[in-house]
Amino acid sequence: MTDLNPFAARREYLSKIIAPPSPPTAHRKIVFLRFAQVCSPMLTQFQQHLPLFSEHMEQRLQALAQLPMPDTSTYQQTFVWIKNQKLLTEAPYAAALCAPLHKVDDAEKFEEWLGVILLCCCQVHILGHQNSGIDSALR
Repeated sequence: MTDLNPFAARREYLSKIIAPPSPPTAHRKIVFLRFAQVCSPMLTQFQQHLPLFSEHMEQRLQALAQLPMPDTSTYQQTFVWIKNQKLLTEAPYAAALCAPLHKVDDAEKFEEWLGVILLCCCQVHILGHQNSGIDSALR
């Protein structure tokens, strides 16, 4: 992280983790929109428990969450692309965010838990350890 702007460096680091540069821009955008949709409500509720997220990061996610969200078939197309490119392990956050929910009984509750898991995994990722635990949680 840089001394001049640690939050910008952290944001850049997280953006590469959440959606690695390998997917096309359209798929990365879908992943970030989905991340904002799932996680911005959690940031508001658990802000005191997420000290590694800056206010600026929270504002960016909330701004993204205000944009029109694509339908579930768009997320599924992104997931299929990730799967076909054999990037499930390289992009575990993107895969978890875009995984099809049609087989989940209570999709709303699942999304709440997904948001909590993603934010906790991001925090642990920032700390720089427990990658195998993160990968297991995201599966």
